[in-house]
Amino acid sequence: MKCRKQIKYLFVGLLIGFVLCFVACNSKDVLPPDFEVLIDSNSYKVNTNVIFKFKGNPDQIYFYSGEVGKKYENRQRTNASNATNVFSFNSSVSPNNALRNLSVLLSNDFNGIMDSTSIYKASWKDISSRITWASTSTPLFSGIIDVTAFQTERDTLYIAFKYLRDSPSLQASRWTLSNFVWNNIFPEGKIYPYNTNTNDIRLAGFQALSIKGATIKWAINSTLMINEGLSTNLSSLEEDWVISKAFNMSRIAPDLATPIKNTSQLITNYAYKFTSPGIYNVVFVASNVNISGTQEVQKALTIQITN
Repeated sequence: MKCRKQIKYLFVGLLIGFVLCFVACNSKDVLPPDFEVLIDSNSYKVNTNVIFKFKGNPDQIYFYSGEVGKKYENRQRTNASNATNVFSFNSSVSPNNALRNLSVLLSNDFNGIMDSTSIYKASWKDISSRITWASTSTPLFSGIIDVTAFQTERDTLYIAFKYLRDSPSLQASRWTLSNFVWNNIFPEGKIYPYNTNTNDIRLAGFQALSIKGATIKWAINSTLMINEGLSTNLSSLEEDWVISKAFNMSRIAPDLATPIKNTSQLITNYAYKFTSPGIYNVVFVASNVNISGTQEVQKALTIQITN
C-alpha cells in the first residue's frame, strides 16, 4: 500500500514537472529576428526582376515596395492633404419630361441627426444646376461632380437629395437614383472610394426623413427611389429628404504590405519587378511571434529604377 502511494506521488510530481516545463518552454520571451536583406545593385531597369536575398529565418516577412499605396511610412496614415473630392450617380424619372422637383444640396455643418430641426439648422448649398438630370426612365449619368471647393476645417461633407412638391398642381413623378460613388483622389494617384460602389447605394449611408406629406417617403434599397405616382392624395404638399453619411474629404486608406512569408515557409529570396521609373524606398518587416508577443525588425533599401 505504501509503495502504491509512493508511485502515485511520483507520478503526480512528474506530471506537475512536465506541465511546468511545457509552460516555461512555451512562454519564453520572443527574440528579435536575425534578419538581413541583400541586393546585387541599387539600380535596375523597369520590368527587370530585382532579387532580394535573405539571411535568417524569421517567422514572418512583409514587403513594402515604396510604390503608391505600398509605402512603409504611410502604413498608419488615415488622412492626407490636397485631395480632389468628386461624386457621381445615375438618375431616372417617369413620366418622361416630368418637372424636376428634385435637388442636390451639400452641407459641412449638418450634425447628422435626422430630424427637421437639425436639417433646417444646417447650412445647405444647392448644386442642382451642375447635375446632368435624366428626363426619361432610362438612367442617365450625372457627370463627375467636383466638390473640392467645399473643403473646410470640419473636413466633412453631407450630400442630400431633396424632393419637394410645393404646389398641389404639380405632376406626380417617380425618381430613381443609383450607381452613387464618392472618391477622394490624391496627387500621387491614390483613390479612396469611401466604401461606395455602383451596385448598392446603401454603402453611402443614406438616411431618409419625410418632413411634409406622410404617405410619400424615400425607399432605400440598392437604389434610392421616391414614387409620388403611387399616392392617392396628390393635393398634399411634399418635402422629403435623404442624406448621406459624412464624407471626410481628407480620408485615405493606410498603405498595405505584401505578406511573403509565414511560419510554415522557408524562403531565401524574393523577386519583384518595378513597372515605373523612380527612386523607391523599399522596406522589409521581419517578425518572430510566440505566445509571449512579437518582436520585429525593419530592413530598408533605396533602389533606383530606370527606363
